[in-house]
Amino acid sequence: MQYDRTAHRHYSEAVATTELTYSPDVLGDDFVAHTFELGPDPDGEPGGDVVATLVKHVAGPRDPHHAVLWVHGFSDYFFQTAVAEFFAERGYAFYALDLRKCGRSL
Repeated sequence: MQYDRTAHRHYSEAVATTELTYSPDVLGDDFVAHTFELGPDPDGEPGGDVVATLVKHVAGPRDPHHAVLWVHGFSDYFFQTAVAEFFAERGYAFYALDLRKCGRSL
């Protein structure tokens, strides 16, 4: 199977132009969160649709050249503000993802 660079380029352009709407986060003024609607629960558990939550550290560098995406372990969530501050001090944009049914995504 051959890699289709054209399809990848079009997908990348679409993603790069998508604006996310952030809300204040429970971690305080230095953090905001965006909730992604993922649709019906694939496990069939009651409670309706599932979501994932992207947390952004907004006190980081204004023009970062690199980014970190923190993905938590099994049944965990992001709350380690010192980790975000560590990377921000070194010039990285910092994001964390609370996966479905975990933390902010419960």
